[in-house]
Amino acid sequence: MAGLRPGDVIQRYDGKLVVEAGDLPPRVAATRPGHEAAIEVWREGRKQEMNVAVAALPQPPAAR
Repeated sequence: MAGLRPGDVIQRYDGKLVVEAGDLPPRVAATRPGHEAAIEVWREGRKQEMNVAVAALPQPPAAR
């Protein structure tokens, strides 16, 4: 099992239930870069657990 895949349904993020798609983005945004979050996904008909490392968004190139 390697990372998230297309079709995975995230059911828990860092111990908190994800009920709607809109629940996830603010939780990820509030997570500090470098934190490893436990997630639970529904994949191919069964629950799977994994950890994901949260990274910082890359900075856009400076305007010239």
